[in-house]
Amino acid sequence: MLNWRTIVFLLLLAVAPASAADLREGIEQLAAGLAKSVPDGRPIRVAVADVPNLQNVTCELGRYIAERLTTRLSAQAGKFQVIERRRLSQVLGELRFSMSDLVDARKAKQLGQMLGIEGLVTGSLSDLGNVVEVDARIVEIESNRMLPGVANAISKDQTVRDLLERGCVVAVVRSESEEAPQAQPVTTGPEASAVFATEGGLRFDARACEIGNSGFAGPALICTIGVTNMGARDRSVKLYGSNWKPGSWVLDGHGNRYNTSFMEGNRVSGNFAADLAPNVPSNVTFVGIVGEKQVRATHATIIISFEGATRLIVLRNVPITK
Repeated sequence: MLNWRTIVFLLLLAVAPASAADLREGIEQLAAGLAKSVPDGRPIRVAVADVPNLQNVTCELGRYIAERLTTRLSAQAGKFQVIERRRLSQVLGELRFSMSDLVDARKAKQLGQMLGIEGLVTGSLSDLGNVVEVDARIVEIESNRMLPGVANAISKDQTVRDLLERGCVVAVVRSESEEAPQAQPVTTGPEASAVFATEGGLRFDARACEIGNSGFAGPALICTIGVTNMGARDRSVKLYGSNWKPGSWVLDGHGNRYNTSFMEGNRVSGNFAADLAPNVPSNVTFVGIVGEKQVRATHATIIISFEGATRLIVLRNVPITK
């Protein structure tokens, strides 16, 4: 007769998740699962979109998975004809679409017509602690029908952790009534970070963060971003500090969260407001009050609230200088 310890062990064993694959093996398994969802006899012509997380943030991990899936699916000639990702990016630029716009069936059809594709490979990432779960599926563009999807757990080793934290950009879906950003190039200066995001006709570029003195409340984590009006006309822009909900925040790489105000010259304000001319970057300085905390992290995340405090932009992996 089994004792209670043995019974508990067997129950835990029964509900324990299967061991996670490493990154490359996990992508191989995703490619094999997607191939099984396609009927035999006629290859489907597809493009592979970036893979964001559940907050619609796309980092290097999501782009790496998309690149590898493109390579692995293209190797299965009997199932897929795959469009090169550079060509996909080129056509998205011509249409003035972002990857996130492709959740709109009408825009996906426009892309399909220009590329001659029948399906779009899409997916999402879920960070579950020690593993990252990746869901992938093929959506038939003409019918908007989803073929059977596949999911796989990938072990979160150091490489995966690094890819999860680098090059993160918020994906934004514009409404049909919202003016699309103009296509003119934006100059943000040589000190600008590669980390940026666009929403509502604005571009937000991470510059840098440093430990300094706020001048009114002692030590502070001081971060600077560039805000650019990408439209064709002047517009008023307002950003909201931590006194609003949800408000803007600065987080260091260890997860410490700092109440945020703005510096305008020598004045500190709970909000930032400015009239921006088209394509002229404006620097905005966030002041996160450190107090007695010691900031040992090397990178920070800036969360920006704007448009009536209803929209959020997230800029990740911003270097902290000391």
